[in-house]
Amino acid sequence: MTSSETSTSARALRVLLVSGSYPPMRCGVGDYTRCLAESLADRSDISLRVLTTVSAPSPDGDPPWLHRRMANWRLTALGPYLRLLREFQPDIVHIQYPTQGYSVWSGPAALPAIARIWGGSSVVQTWHEYPNPAHTREGRAQLVMAAAADALLFVRPDFPDKISGVLSKLLGRAPRHFVPNASTMPVARLRPEERLNIRSELGIGARQLVAFFGFAYPHKGVEQLFRIADPKRHHIVLIGELREEDPYHAQLLSLAASPPWRGNVTVSGFATSDRVARILAAADAAIFPFVDGGGIWSSSVHAAVSQGTFTILTSRERAGYAADENVYYAPPGAIVEMRGALDQHIGVRRDSTPANDWNAIALRHIEIYRKLPHATRGESRV
Repeated sequence: MTSSETSTSARALRVLLVSGSYPPMRCGVGDYTRCLAESLADRSDISLRVLTTVSAPSPDGDPPWLHRRMANWRLTALGPYLRLLREFQPDIVHIQYPTQGYSVWSGPAALPAIARIWGGSSVVQTWHEYPNPAHTREGRAQLVMAAAADALLFVRPDFPDKISGVLSKLLGRAPRHFVPNASTMPVARLRPEERLNIRSELGIGARQLVAFFGFAYPHKGVEQLFRIADPKRHHIVLIGELREEDPYHAQLLSLAASPPWRGNVTVSGFATSDRVARILAAADAAIFPFVDGGGIWSSSVHAAVSQGTFTILTSRERAGYAADENVYYAPPGAIVEMRGALDQHIGVRRDSTPANDWNAIALRHIEIYRKLPHATRGESRV
C-alpha cells in the first residue's frame, strides 16, 4: 500500500450525495437519500455533504451537512454544485437518479462528467428505475451519465438484465452493484386502543381496513383495489394525494364515489412518515397490485411489511403465501387469486420488524466507495 493510499484510508472519506429531492419534498428517492445520508453522517470515517433542491427545511431543522442550494437543475443553474465541489473537494460524488426534483434532464446528465473532470472525484450513481428508451429525456440522460460512471448501483435485483447495447458499452467496466432497498418509514408499534383510534379517525367502523400507500400512477394498478376488495366488508384507504386534474387520479376518485364504494373509501392526502406507518400498522391488509409486478425495491411495500401487516404484492418471480414475510405473491392482474388471498389471510399479523438497518446499507455503500480510485482534485481521470 502506498503512502497516499494509507492516507486516504486513514482519513474520513469525503462523500457528496446529490439528489433532486429531499424531505419534506414528496419523493420516494428523496426519502431514500435521507435515510442513507443520516446513516452515513453518523460514521466517523465519513465526511458528508448532501446537495439538493431549494425547499423549506424540515420541521426539526436541517443538519449542517445538508445544503438546499439548487434553485433548478438546468445546465445554466449548476453554479451551487460547482462551488460545493470546489469548497468540499469530495472523494466521491454519489448521484441519485431519477428524482421528481430534477424536473429537467440536461443538468443532471452533466453532473457526473463535471464531478470527474472539474472536481477530480470518483462518481457513483444509484439508478432507482430501469433504463429508459434512448429517445426519451430520461434515456438520453442515462446514456450521458453512464459514460462518466465509476460505479453503478441499483435497487432492483434484475436490473443487469435491462442493461444492453449502447448503454452497456458506455458503462464499460464500471462495477455494477445491487444494494437492496429498505423501508423509509418508521415501525409503528400500536397498542390495541391506538389501532382502534386510527380506525375511528378514518371512519371505518366495523369494516376491515385495506390500504394502498404510494404515488398513484397507472402502472401501480391502484384501480384494481376496487375489484379485489369487497365494498360490503372492506374500507379502502389510499395513503397519498389524488388530484382531480390528473386523469388517472380522477378515475380513482370516480371509483371511490361510485355507489358500491361511496362512503367506504378514504383518501388520506399527504401524510407524514409517522402517520403513514401508523395507518399501515392499523390496516388489516395492504395491497400493491403493480401492473408489471413488484419486488423488494419498492419502499412502499417495505413500509407495509415492516409493520407486520398482511400484504398482497404482484410478482413475476414469486408465487403464493410466504408466511415468514406475511406476504402473498400473485401474478399481475390475477384479480380472482388476490381476492381469494385477501379472504384467507386478511387480519393475519406477524410481529413487526425493527426499523430497517440502514446502517448495514450505509456500510455496503462505504465498501463500494473504498474500492474506487479517489482521484485528487484537478487530475483528469478520463
